[in-house]
Amino acid sequence: MSKIQQSAVKNVPPVVDFTRKAVVWWLCAVYFLVSVCFYLRSYDSAQIKITLVQMGGVALIALWGCLLALEGRKAFRREDLPALAPFLCYLAYLLFSFFHSPYMGPSIDDFIRYNFYIAVALIVITEFNRPAVGKLTKTLIAANWVVSAYGMLQFLDAVIYPPSQYSTGLDPFLWRGAFGHRVFSTYGNPNFFADFVLLISFVVLAQFLKTRAWRYLPLLAMNLLNLYLTETKGAWLGLGAACFIFIIVYSFVFLRDFFSKNRLKLITLAVAVPVFCGLAVTYYAHKRMNSVNFRVFTWLSTWEMIEAHPLLGTGVGTFKVIYPAYRRPQIFHIEGKHNTETDHAENEYFEQWMDNGLIGFGIFLWIIVFTLVTGLKALRRMVRDNTGTRPPPEAYDLLGYLTAFTATMSHNFFDVSMRFVSSGVFLGLLPGLILNLSRGKALYELHYGEEAQPRQTQPAPSGLSFCVLVALRLAVIAGVIVLSVLLFRSLSDVQGPYAVGLPDGEKIQWLAFGAVFLVSVLGLGFVAVKIAATSHSKTALVILLAALYPIHLTWGFFKADVYHNLAIYMSKRRDWDQALSYYEKVSKLNPAFLMSFYFRGNVYKDRFDMTLQYRPEWGDSNNTPRTDFDRALDVYEHLRKMAPNYVQMHYQMGELYMKMAQYHLGRGENQQAQAMLDKALRRFELYHNLDPVFPYTYYMRANIYNGRGEPAKAEKEYLDAINPFYKQEKNESAMSYFYLANTQLRLGKIDDARASLKRAVELEPEYPKAREMLDMLSARFPPGARPAAPLVQKRP
Repeated sequence: MSKIQQSAVKNVPPVVDFTRKAVVWWLCAVYFLVSVCFYLRSYDSAQIKITLVQMGGVALIALWGCLLALEGRKAFRREDLPALAPFLCYLAYLLFSFFHSPYMGPSIDDFIRYNFYIAVALIVITEFNRPAVGKLTKTLIAANWVVSAYGMLQFLDAVIYPPSQYSTGLDPFLWRGAFGHRVFSTYGNPNFFADFVLLISFVVLAQFLKTRAWRYLPLLAMNLLNLYLTETKGAWLGLGAACFIFIIVYSFVFLRDFFSKNRLKLITLAVAVPVFCGLAVTYYAHKRMNSVNFRVFTWLSTWEMIEAHPLLGTGVGTFKVIYPAYRRPQIFHIEGKHNTETDHAENEYFEQWMDNGLIGFGIFLWIIVFTLVTGLKALRRMVRDNTGTRPPPEAYDLLGYLTAFTATMSHNFFDVSMRFVSSGVFLGLLPGLILNLSRGKALYELHYGEEAQPRQTQPAPSGLSFCVLVALRLAVIAGVIVLSVLLFRSLSDVQGPYAVGLPDGEKIQWLAFGAVFLVSVLGLGFVAVKIAATSHSKTALVILLAALYPIHLTWGFFKADVYHNLAIYMSKRRDWDQALSYYEKVSKLNPAFLMSFYFRGNVYKDRFDMTLQYRPEWGDSNNTPRTDFDRALDVYEHLRKMAPNYVQMHYQMGELYMKMAQYHLGRGENQQAQAMLDKALRRFELYHNLDPVFPYTYYMRANIYNGRGEPAKAEKEYLDAINPFYKQEKNESAMSYFYLANTQLRLGKIDDARASLKRAVELEPEYPKAREMLDMLSARFPPGARPAAPLVQKRP
């Protein structure tokens, strides 16, 4: 560590120096691991990245809090406020936005992330000296080598062993070919991978210009090829914008004389790059218009959400909860699915405004503008005041990070990358690095001063104070040991046993996960114990003690994601008992995991065991026996409180009530059955308001009306399914016409039924039911014939 934290600062207490080194090393480690790690045994392959930000972020902030407590009055000065004000204001408003949110449970995830992002900016500004910045740059480039190499491996795998033809290939992991021929590396998504290689490419380019080291050129070439292979149009636009900025700034600031002589050529080159990128995007957009249309319709809905609460916003992280009420029907046609959710707005600026209102959005823009203006001014000053033959090395670093920040912020006009930790972590890191490099020193260096200072000796604590100090030290050490034991004991739950017969990719993940987990837990544990043993600050010890529970809590979030994945696996095998036991664990570990509650309710609905029994492992409590209907209803209602319009919850509840109606009918309880059908109709109506495209909503309502002897209403439902109110084109399907024909026969509309059946056969010639009924109808009622009476069936 001594090489990393060299400084002109003298007489720093050893515990302060050690803690600062730990902060630097752990921040570098977190960013490296977030870039390269993925884990396919969890439901979300990127959950490991989220957990690193959550657990690692709590540990990082706790270490920094200890450092501030140990430094006392040297931690901050009034003169620091202008540099830190935008970030502190955003943190304060983020806290208000969280408590202002009507759905705080689903907001927790984004709240934690954005606190981490801003904390990173503050840490880099205050604690990173020049060697530490160099260490971080090397860490990011090392991560770039890993992820770009894996991206190239995926490309070669797709070319040599196409996943559609070969079950195995060069890529040993289960997710090979998940996005067809598009590469996604360790990021699990081409868009997120594109955002990383986009921003890091300019850091690599700046390092090449600074050092003239040829080793950077192969990496830069891999980055550009990977960026192309992601087929992410938003990233290509970001590349064009960033190249324009890079060429203009580099030529105007670094090559001043050359720029004055070749102004027109350089400006033409700078303009040509974004124009070329724009033309390429336009060409590919015409080949895949669904992507463009999806964004446009999502932006329109997001703007309506902004209009509802323009000043204060709806609360951080609430987009996925609020959006279903604003989603346009065209989205369902574009996706071709209904049992999905849209988590983000495909535009970070819109979502910032929607989340935090005009006030929070203004602070967000303040951070961006302040960072760019400060960085550009500092860059010009560095080059102008330089007396050497070349600009100082810091100028190249600053140029790289400035352009990287421009690139990622341009990309996020068209993408959601910033909302995911793999790309979002740079929201705080890049501004922090830019402002740090612009100042020329970390704030702590300015606080201590360049001249040697006498080391301040700690006064001997009094008897009571000494006892409290010793008690806190012992509590921290004991807490670290207990937490480490708890973490290691639960490791087998998320990894499973090591088996010789595991696939190669699974073996690699098993070993890598165990190694990273072991080193991280033991390393952080050692740091915490050493600080506790040498610190005389009770505040620092209290901070360490307070961090233990959040670390264990966020580890539970990771376990919940793994259990959720296992529960889905058991559900597919129809092993209901085992699935429900896992879902119960998920709800205890992460009470805000919306999807888990939704799937759990669906399991109760599908199983529908009406035996009255008391099963705590299924969520029963207070010795109260329940049926699956009671359990499903309870879970759905709990989900409804957290997310009123989650996915297809209302439709699923409608089906639940229909099952209960059938149960009552089977017992001869007609009145109770009709009451359940009324509730089902209300739920189907709620879902119809959210998703007027889903055909089964119309089918279910029509089924209820037919059962009640109201075929005219049933016919209207089928006609509404075919003739949507929101567009001129029909939503035709063979099934809709077949059901419509059945109802028209009950109404005695023979010719209409025949026409409906013919259309069903035209749409799907191999649809046997429609063809059989059409043949039967033609035999019994030749064209022009009329039945003696309407073919109305009796009510059940």
